[in-house]
Amino acid sequence: MTKTETVSTVLSDMEAEGLRLTGNINRNVDRIVGTNLLAWERRLQNAYENEEDKNAD
Repeated sequence: MTKTETVSTVLSDMEAEGLRLTGNINRNVDRIVGTNLLAWERRLQNAYENEEDKNAD
């Protein structure tokens, strides 16, 4: 393998690894944000239901 081919292979491998890591990071961020949004949605729903219960009394 020539020096150029070696450098090209290493750069290609680095790019593939970077894309893999970026994909993993994006999936983790999506999961965390989604989990947080669901938690806030539950809190808002509980607060709304509690207010309805108070007003019903």
